[in-house]
Amino acid sequence: MNALGVKPTITKGFRTAAEQQALRKNPGNYPVAKGASWHQAAQAVDFDHYDRNFPIIHAIMAKHGFVWGGGYGDPVHFQLAPKGTNPDSSLLDKVGGN
Repeated sequence: MNALGVKPTITKGFRTAAEQQALRKNPGNYPVAKGASWHQAAQAVDFDHYDRNFPIIHAIMAKHGFVWGGGYGDPVHFQLAPKGTNPDSSLLDKVGGN
């Protein structure tokens, strides 16, 4: 992205279990995973979707296998796993997301 002059604003990357729980209590404008989040597994990222370069960001993320959350009401979210899945506890343990 940077080589194209695109410098995206990341609004969230890794999230702890405590942060995920707090988000469930006060979800704001976007849906929150019912189980563990891919943010807790360090396999999800949120971008500023109001960025004028968001179409380029979206295309690059899709090219690299990320699933966009816009199809299910989370336009800032990209994850490496299929929609509707959650990471298992062994993965969360490995990255400190439990």
